[in-house]
Amino acid sequence: MTPIENFLTRLDKVKQVGNGEWVACCPAHDDKHPSMSVSEKGDTFVVKCHSHHCGGIAIMESVGLTASDFYEKTNLPIHIRPIKRKWSPRQICELIGESSGNVALLCERFMTTGLWDDEMDFFRLELQKLIILSNEVNHA
Repeated sequence: MTPIENFLTRLDKVKQVGNGEWVACCPAHDDKHPSMSVSEKGDTFVVKCHSHHCGGIAIMESVGLTASDFYEKTNLPIHIRPIKRKWSPRQICELIGESSGNVALLCERFMTTGLWDDEMDFFRLELQKLIILSNEVNHA
């Protein structure tokens, strides 16, 4: 089972609305109507709560997943993973926003309570993603 399939099976009222795009009830708050979008982005996916603006970490934890569950397992180090495709400017902005938010939340948690190993891995992945995306912006 892929990470996105694993995540989608834990949600309520999941509906596919496009190629690699779904809506579902946000598990991080008492959601009666689908207010969260889920979008495939390369080897991972992005979640966004449009109702209460719940963060990705809160959503992930509410369904019992860890940060590393959002990514395909690979033996390649992060810095030499091939980039499968270029992103549109809109996708770059969305990914930068999501990654920046995750980094900010993890920094705050690191400074107050510390991070578990899988959270530290996720933190490194998000920082690496920001570096890759900044290179995309520089080469656009």
